[in-house]
Amino acid sequence: MLKLSVVKQDHAYRLTALEDFVDDSVEPNIERRAGDEWFLEGPCTYYPRKEVDFVDSLAASIIAPGHALRVKALRNMTDKQGTERVAGEEWIVRQIGTYMPGPYEQIVKSMKASVLTDTRAVHMRALDNFTDINGKERQTGEEWLVTKADIPQIIPEVHEEITQVVQITTLSSREYCVIENYVDESGTNQLGKKVLRRGECSFFLHPGEIIEQGVKSIHVLSDDLGLVLQAIEDFDDNGTERKAGDKWMIRGPCDYVPPVEVKRLKYHRSIPLDRNEGIYVRDTKTGHVKAIVGETYMLSENEELWEKHLRPEIQTMLDDNKDPSANRNQYRYACVSCGRITRS
Repeated sequence: MLKLSVVKQDHAYRLTALEDFVDDSVEPNIERRAGDEWFLEGPCTYYPRKEVDFVDSLAASIIAPGHALRVKALRNMTDKQGTERVAGEEWIVRQIGTYMPGPYEQIVKSMKASVLTDTRAVHMRALDNFTDINGKERQTGEEWLVTKADIPQIIPEVHEEITQVVQITTLSSREYCVIENYVDESGTNQLGKKVLRRGECSFFLHPGEIIEQGVKSIHVLSDDLGLVLQAIEDFDDNGTERKAGDKWMIRGPCDYVPPVEVKRLKYHRSIPLDRNEGIYVRDTKTGHVKAIVGETYMLSENEELWEKHLRPEIQTMLDDNKDPSANRNQYRYACVSCGRITRS
């Protein structure tokens, strides 16, 4: 006489049929074919019979909150939710509690959800054509952003994957940035195009978006400072038509944020000159050189300091503090690298 075994709660016996028979231990009765496998789930008592062979026992998997199981079909079958599965197909089981796989199911792995917060989001990519959990159709290779506003935590479906965790970008009221390949309202990357973002604001970068040259501070121009700009494409500058290649300068005091159509070239600072000091200034458009003496002067967008080249004997005389000019009321031909001149 053999002692009957008891199948515990959340456990099961895997059984296989050795020959065809009618299983009258269940309601309604089931016809078993030789080679069929099934589970006897506890709690219950197992009554052996000659047509059935015991294979092994197994425990149910526990699905905790924020977790899920990835399950694979070993052959064509119907899962516990009544969904037809084909051999090799995989799916995600998310229902919290215990899960006992069927005899033709294999647990591939346990999955943990990625928690999304106000400062943390993820980039997703479709591995195949499928319809996501929100009912949106995705194409193979498509990428998109998922934030806390969409779902508080995410466990990827079998046809998608997390490619990157992204942190929020925050701009203060004194910062701005230029985003390249920005995503428009339809969710499509505008390749090669740029958009300006100015603070205060916070945002997540979409897949494919790049912050060009990082976050920058607003240009603060004092009253003795100017900023030379150049248009890299045609655009309307607050009512002024700018053509590609145009150069202009803005003067302080002001705050300035350049549009995406503008390139910053250089700063010009006012040059204070005493009544006995001067500079040579050259117009880069016309080539004309002029002397500026005894005043504060700021170069324009088309001007540069010009250095006058002297013959060696004149330079020697100037170094000895001698005036080579017959008329002492004329300016000395003195010149240094900064472009300054002096007169006697």
